[in-house]
Amino acid sequence: MKTLVAKQLDVTAGDRLLVENLNLTLEAGSFVAVLGCNGAGKTSTLHVLAGLAPHAGGQVLLVQVLWQRS
Repeated sequence: MKTLVAKQLDVTAGDRLLVENLNLTLEAGSFVAVLGCNGAGKTSTLHVLAGLAPHAGGQVLLVQVLWQRS
């Protein structure tokens, strides 16, 4: 199973800080809603999480979790 992890993620647009210190864990197949006002940074954040745009700080990780039977 793959998991998308954001740790202390900062997202900017030019000199403007849109999202600060985002911590998020999403497992494959999960659904999420991103809500906010126009210009709040929703699309910019999704672009960063998808690897389509650079982030200003923190980490975005795609983790492969392997399960083994005992």
